[in-house]
Amino acid sequence: MTSSSLKARSRAILIDCYAFAVFASIIISVLNIVLFCLGDLASFSSRRNIVGSSLNLLISLILFAVSTLLQTGYCFLSLNIARTGHARIRDLFLGFRYHTGRLMLLSMALTVIQYLCAFPLVYLIFAFLLQGTRTSMFGVSLSSDLQFAGIAILCLLLSALLYGVFYLLYDQALFLFIDHQDYRFLQCLQESRKMMYGHRIQLFLLNLSFIGYWVLSILSLGTAYICGFKWALEHGYDYVIEMDADFSHSPKDLPRLYAACHDEGYDVSVGSRYISGVNVVNWPMGRVLMS
Repeated sequence: MTSSSLKARSRAILIDCYAFAVFASIIISVLNIVLFCLGDLASFSSRRNIVGSSLNLLISLILFAVSTLLQTGYCFLSLNIARTGHARIRDLFLGFRYHTGRLMLLSMALTVIQYLCAFPLVYLIFAFLLQGTRTSMFGVSLSSDLQFAGIAILCLLLSALLYGVFYLLYDQALFLFIDHQDYRFLQCLQESRKMMYGHRIQLFLLNLSFIGYWVLSILSLGTAYICGFKWALEHGYDYVIEMDADFSHSPKDLPRLYAACHDEGYDVSVGSRYISGVNVVNWPMGRVLMS
């Protein structure tokens, strides 16, 4: 089946239950935002010592577990819509009802595989953040922005290659767990390898065919930024602050960003969630890399 026919079939299935699918997506998004806010709250309130760091790590693991269970439920709901045209909101909570421990092991294995595949690009990001310079990377002297851009593109292509070669082998493991809850997590991975053998390129191209929607969303967001900046400049504002409105950027940081420019004299102040490690919940690898 081609990518076009798969998309056409999906649209046909969703015609009668589009409103329900959107409603379910809103519910899962709201729950994930709540989890993210709880993670930020734990990070802000934890003391900067061994006990505080350990508590923060424990809370992060718990939130990761909950978000994984919710993601499994969303996959279950999507499968029911695709197969029968019907689903229930309670399907979102499948992971809380059946074999929770086994599901967590499977999710942890998939997460490790994802990050291993993304290692070249993740290394690039953290090397840049930690070194604060682009003078050298991978033992190569970088004397210009063009050379740095070339290394960055190479890392991106290498991560994409690893994703296509390795991770897509295990892409069906979660769906196999939903259909065969008697499978052990290693068996889910092994059966996924068998299913995906010879079909990885097809799935990779299917995922790639949605890149237009990603670009459109980025361009739409960028246009909104530009309009807001222009409006602020035209109305004489001295400082302009941009942040996401889903609470993934904490409003508590606004005074610090403002003070860096107003009190300390900097032209630009940038906040990052990666200064003290990666503090995100239930983000797919593509979202992390884009961030």
